[in-house]
Formats: sequence, structure tokens, C-alpha cells
Amino acid sequence: MRPWYIAVVFSCIMMRNICTALIPPQPHSSYHHNNPSSASSGQASGVPLQLREMMSKGLLANPHPNLYILGTVHIGSRSSDDVQSPIEIVKPSAVIVEVPPSRFKRIQKRVILNKQNQLQHQQQQPIDKGSISSNRDTQDEKEPAPKQQSSLVGALSAIPSLASEGYSKGGISGLIFSTIIVGGSLLKRSMTSNEEDLVLPRNNEFETAIVEGLNIGSTIIPADIEFDKLINKVAADMNAFDWVKLGLRIFYESIGLSEGDPIRRKEGESMSEWESRRRDINVARTSRLHGEKTVPKLSKILVQYRDAEFARICLEVIDANYHHLYHPNDQDDQNNEDDKYQENSVAVCIVGLVHLTE
Repeated sequence: MRPWYIAVVFSCIMMRNICTALIPPQPHSSYHHNNPSSASSGQASGVPLQLREMMSKGLLANPHPNLYILGTVHIGSRSSDDVQSPIEIVKPSAVIVEVPPSRFKRIQKRVILNKQNQLQHQQQQPIDKGSISSNRDTQDEKEPAPKQQSSLVGALSAIPSLASEGYSKGGISGLIFSTIIVGGSLLKRSMTSNEEDLVLPRNNEFETAIVEGLNIGSTIIPADIEFDKLINKVAADMNAFDWVKLGLRIFYESIGLSEGDPIRRKEGESMSEWESRRRDINVARTSRLHGEKTVPKLSKILVQYRDAEFARICLEVIDANYHHLYHPNDQDDQNNEDDKYQENSVAVCIVGLVHLTE
């Protein structure tokens, strides 16, 4: 492949930014809220009553008697609250989270450190509440501005390392993917981080799932693909023509000639309204269809390829639980073991909502 198409893609990105500043974004067309997909039905009759409301909204699926799949959005804290219900109610033997093993290890270390800090705090002598309140008020006043600045600086500082890893793992395609797609997403998120912290403080749903699962003795299983493998996949599947098409598509969307991803924030939409809309299964489904239509190869890698890996791990967990509890050589205990399997081998999977729209 020739590197000439880098200039084309970067030019489209720059023209997009200029046009976005000069031309107001076109409003998104409305999306009809139909009934939730059939993915959330299936085993509904055996689902605890407390979880049926989540299923009726399309946020929770029960495709197998021993499997629950919860769709989440990566904004605010409502998804973190959602995570607690199925784990507390069904007491799963395994909690499967949409994070790669390396990220899971980082979260696990943070969870352990937080527990240690809480334990140390409980062992300390009580401190005057007025002093605590005063310190917190002072700290709150100083936090917002530095946090936004640090988020932006952190995103910018990540670009060189992303570029280096992308190029070393996937050549020119890896470089474009890691800097424009991944790096661009980090930069965009950093620009709204201060507003999000003030309006919808984020509780990470995957971290909540890990904490809740560990509290009840569940096995925590990471089930996403590592970044370097995604880069390799992008490099193998995306060619120069695909990247040029993507750059042109971004440019057309920025000037209103093509409809953008419906999951993006609308002009004048509040953070709370955006969160509520992103939690709509129909919006998530339409967003997935948009990606499959406009950038089919990239969508296949980022959604379908990861879906297949996640599904494989979920099925392996169910199968492993069954073989652990069911002993076919002991015919007298077969029915008892089947009952035990039904009761104790449940798995709860936590995944982005777009992955629940298939």
C-alpha cells in the first residue's frame, strides 16, 4: 500500500473541523421508538420480576436460562446502577465484562487499592465532621478546571504513544486507526469531561460489575479483544480505498450532505437528554445499522468481530459450568444435578448496548 492516502484522510478531517465551525450541524431525524427487540425475550417467563422492567426496555436479554446479558452506555451512572440489580438478584457464578484482560488487571488493582484505603480509613480515629466538610468544600471549588485541563492534556499526551503502537502493529492503517479513530475519540471525550463531571458524574459500570461480583464470590472473566489485536485486524482488513471513503464520509456528514451517526449528541441537547437517548435500544440499533452501512469493514471489526469473541466466551462459561456440575456417569443424581445447574451456574454478561442489538 502507498502512504498517499494519509494526506487525503487528514485533509478530510481538517476540512470537517473547519466546516463544523462555519456551518451549524444539521438536526438528526427523529427515530421511532418501537417495541424492544426479541433478544430480550426468549426466557422471560423464568426471569425474576425485578429484572423484567429492564428487559421490557431492551437493556437486558435472557437468551438462555443461565445467561443474562446487560447492555450499558458509557456515560453517567445509570448503567452502573443497572449492573447491580442482576448481580445482586441472580447471584451469578460468573460475571463476564466487556474489557480486555490487560484493562481488567488495572481495574482489579484499583479495586483492591480502594478496599485497602477504605479499611485503613475505618481503622483511623474519627475526625471532626466540620473539618471534613470544610476540606471537601475547598477541594470541590478547586477541582473542576484542573480536571478538564488534565483530561485534555492526558488525551493529547496519549496520541504519540497511540501513533507509535498503531504504526508498529499495523503500519499505515494501524497509524490512522489509532490516531484518528481512537485518538480522536479520546480528544472529543476530553472536551466534554468537565460538563459530564458536573451534570452526570461517571461511575464505571465495568468496575461496578467487578466489585459486585467479587463481593458475592463470582468469577470475573474479561471478554474483550486487546488493542494490539484490533490494530492487527484493522491493518489486515482496511485498505487505502476504505480509508479514503471513510475520510470523505466524515466530511460529507460534517457539512450535512450525509446523515451522521444517530448516537452522537444533537445540537442543543443537554447531557442528561443525551444519556437518556443513548439508553434507548432503538437508537443503539439504528447507530449500529448506520455503521454497517457507511463503514462496513470498520464496523465489522469494532462490533461484529468483538461480538463473536464475547459470545464465544459466554458460551464457554455456560458449558464449563454445566460440565462441572453435571455428572453423566451418576444416573441416580442426574435430576438433582440438573436442578443444581439451573440454580447455581448463572452467568451475567456486561457489554455495551450496541452489542445487544443483533
